[in-house]
Amino acid sequence: MKKTLFALACGSLLATSAFAQSSVTLYGIADVSIRYSSNTNDSNSSVIRMTDGAISQSRWGIKGSEDLGGGLKGVFRLENGFSLDNGSNNSSSSFFNRMAYVGLEGNFGAVTLGRQHSAIHDFLLDFDPLTVGNYEENAYYVGMYPIRVNNQIKYAGSFGGLNVIAGYGFGEQAGNATAGRYMGTMVTYKAGPFGFGGAYQQSRGGGNAGSAVTLGGTDSDKLTNWAVGATYTVGALKAAAGYQDHRMKESIGGTFKTNVWYAGLTYNVTPALALTGAGYYSRPKDEVPGLADQKGKRYTLVALAEYSLSKRTQVYGTVDYTNVKDLALGDLNNAGKTSLDKNRTNVGIGIRHIF
Repeated sequence: MKKTLFALACGSLLATSAFAQSSVTLYGIADVSIRYSSNTNDSNSSVIRMTDGAISQSRWGIKGSEDLGGGLKGVFRLENGFSLDNGSNNSSSSFFNRMAYVGLEGNFGAVTLGRQHSAIHDFLLDFDPLTVGNYEENAYYVGMYPIRVNNQIKYAGSFGGLNVIAGYGFGEQAGNATAGRYMGTMVTYKAGPFGFGGAYQQSRGGGNAGSAVTLGGTDSDKLTNWAVGATYTVGALKAAAGYQDHRMKESIGGTFKTNVWYAGLTYNVTPALALTGAGYYSRPKDEVPGLADQKGKRYTLVALAEYSLSKRTQVYGTVDYTNVKDLALGDLNNAGKTSLDKNRTNVGIGIRHIF
């Protein structure tokens, strides 16, 4: 009996020691808003609805690390996105639809494997004035590139002000290493008040797209995205500006292009109150062999006010206006809509809690 108690005590001590070197954290964001939108149907009627947050998508996740010694850690993250208005998951095909990866982290950086952000998305999270807005009208360009990539092996390293990311997503198609393949890289540098950098990525059709972006069924279908941007911070004011280029080339012929310019300012009026203004201008162009090119224009203006009730709870209000022309008309009008709207105004208020 004494031997049994001694063994149990030793096992308990060992378990406690091992646990002390590891950490597992439950985290998330609960964000919901009430939003007014104009010109939503053929009668140009408005609608008021409860929907997702203006800037951040609601999510919950588990992340953890284990100290392996010598500055090396084992790390993992599992993250699910959901909608607070009805409690539904954002994806019916995968539970951890936002991120799911495991890897090693050390002085060299981190190498992780699984479903992870693409290079362009990592870049825009730092260089977009809205940190990539969540409302469709504020973040329409997100649909032009894979946000997250399945089957990705990814490296991320920070060295002083230099940040580097490189990723490769396996297409997993037998006999064709190109089909479904993803490759991406990002380089940014921050020195004093300045920050600048760029990102590039390419995705092939016929397999793993890893996002809402739909490519064709062959490896000749190719989606290429690149972006550059800069930030400048002085006191309570931060300015951001950049350019994006998105090109989808199809094997059947033709290329769809979109250029996006953006700029914005964020001013912290007080430690609790932040005001942001941002503008986005894009020019879509559809090139089809033997036919005249189709062109369009779109611009979106956004104003956002955020007030922190505590370190974890915020309330906010936002107003945005979008105008579209020609090829861009489809951005505000569903297929089959007979009365095409050229503009839309949205007003929203919401609450966000971070845990």
